[in-house]
Amino acid sequence: MYNAGTPQTASDGFTYDPVDVSNPLDTPAPGSTAIHLLVPPLGSATRSLFAGAMGFNSNSPPPWVKDTYTPTGGGATQQVQDNDGTAVAQDRNALMPYNTTQWLAQMNHPAIDRRNGARLQNIGTLSPFDATGLRFNTSFHFPCSAGTTT
Repeated sequence: MYNAGTPQTASDGFTYDPVDVSNPLDTPAPGSTAIHLLVPPLGSATRSLFAGAMGFNSNSPPPWVKDTYTPTGGGATQQVQDNDGTAVAQDRNALMPYNTTQWLAQMNHPAIDRRNGARLQNIGTLSPFDATGLRFNTSFHFPCSAGTTT
């Protein structure tokens, strides 16, 4: 979705269609649910790695990928923060990348927890957690640019 902006059907059977929230004429395809694809701000390592892996330019993402959001309940437009789940907590249709190491560190250290309800999701059938649910699954990664993985 991040690269092509085309609707995708998830394992739950629902079809999600990325929309450009700044364009009122960009509405989801019939039978699909609008999804707001977010990225952290320019200069973020998470944004750069994620953009490379998803195949879009980090400096000028496609129009359906935003680094700002508007809370579902109304209010002023906000900047997406790196490794902070506030955006997905306040925009119920939002999806964003989150550094898994940061997510786990925040889970295990409440004093630095900025997840705000953000959840890591499976990629296909592969869970981001090991069998204990407390540690990162070392098989959970995707290829990134420059030969690194995350």
